[in-house]
This record gives sequence, C-alpha cells and structure tokens, in this order.
Amino acid sequence: MKCDVIAEGVLQAVREMGLNLPLVVRLEGTNVEQGKTLIRQSGLTVISADSLPDGCKKAAEAAARHRDCERNEDCHHGCQEQATLSTSRVKGAQL
Repeated sequence: MKCDVIAEGVLQAVREMGLNLPLVVRLEGTNVEQGKTLIRQSGLTVISADSLPDGCKKAAEAAARHRDCERNEDCHHGCQEQATLSTSRVKGAQL
C-alpha cells in the first residue's frame, strides 16, 4: 500500500473531524518515509509509529501528555473542549 496516500487520507480525516486528540498511526509499505514526513510536517496531533510495540509506547505517552493537558485550563490543543465533545458523542450513541 502507498503510505503517502494513506497518510494524506488520515490527515484529511483528522482535519475534517477537527480531531485534537492524539492519534497514533503505524505505516508500513511503499513510500513509508514520504508518509511519515507528511504526518510529521502536518502540525496535527498525529503521531507516526514504526511498529506495533512502538505504537503502543507512543500511544501511552501521548495519552499521559493529553491527560496532563486536559487538567490545564490554558491548554492550546483544545483538549477540554474535545473531551467534552467526545463524551457527549459517547452518551448520544448510548441513547
């Protein structure tokens, strides 16, 4: 699979959804370095991983940073707003 095409699709979806939560993506295949470069240069909260263990480690680290960020009222990522939005979506889905 062409990783640059996958990365572009992931980044487009993140932009369209307004996702501010960290998202870890593991890319493997053709044009993997181009895909990782697109992710790295996007300025979005998308994190590239090299393997599943690497992805797990990066996801845990990002979750810890996000948890700390949610507690900070001056957070520039919009974490508190995103957490509220995510919670309301989950509650809406349960109804």
